[in-house]
Amino acid sequence: MREAFQRFMAGRFGFQGWKDSFGIFLLFMAFAFLGTPFLWVLSPLMAGWEVIRMLSRNLPARGAEEMQFRKITGVVTGWLTPVWRLTGRVAAFLTGKVWRASHKTVLTVRQTRTRIKERKTHVFVNCPKCKNVLRLPKGKGRLSVTCPVCGNGFMKET
Repeated sequence: MREAFQRFMAGRFGFQGWKDSFGIFLLFMAFAFLGTPFLWVLSPLMAGWEVIRMLSRNLPARGAEEMQFRKITGVVTGWLTPVWRLTGRVAAFLTGKVWRASHKTVLTVRQTRTRIKERKTHVFVNCPKCKNVLRLPKGKGRLSVTCPVCGNGFMKET
């Protein structure tokens, strides 16, 4: 029975998993419309459309549908990107993390407090090779610094 099904599906589009975002969208909307008062009529149509896509042998047409769907969703997500970034920063702050956009890293509140306390006595610099943060004493002039992580040596004025 399994071999018969595999022979039947050979050369067909089938279910592509997460690569087929349009198919996932159709199935999700079919289930979402199922519980609505007036849109429940669209639910079997969308589910049927997905079944037809899965059984289709016209792979270039299904690929074109997928690319058109990704193009449309790319425009929409392009508009929403600033909103997503803002909500990510707010969520990071509420969970006890502070976003530092200059280094694209997330520091915990404890690390930020430590830096604030030590800002008068120490300088925080990044290793030019591995971007590791190093703490150097302030007011010592020109120092030869060796990164403990990657072993890179460089000169830094403190």
